[in-house]
Amino acid sequence: MERSSEIFLAKWTEIRKKGRLHYAIKQGVIMAILVIIVRNLFKLREQTVNEIIAELSIYHFIIVILGAIIGYGTIMWWIYENQYKAKTKK
Repeated sequence: MERSSEIFLAKWTEIRKKGRLHYAIKQGVIMAILVIIVRNLFKLREQTVNEIIAELSIYHFIIVILGAIIGYGTIMWWIYENQYKAKTKK
């Protein structure tokens, strides 16, 4: 087995022990924060930082974070889980 496959299997085994929900929350929150930052960077051409912060609401953060947890976290879990199963099957 290749070294990269061994590293992946070791890391994913540890992640699997913590569970799908833990993974989805952690990865979803990270992705949501990145999306919010990148999305608002484009607004800096027309608005100041204070104006952008004033526009953001707690509801906006909640919707983006929940969307990332449910969408991104679930899809990435499924992708990595399928890779794990394929590599352990051989």
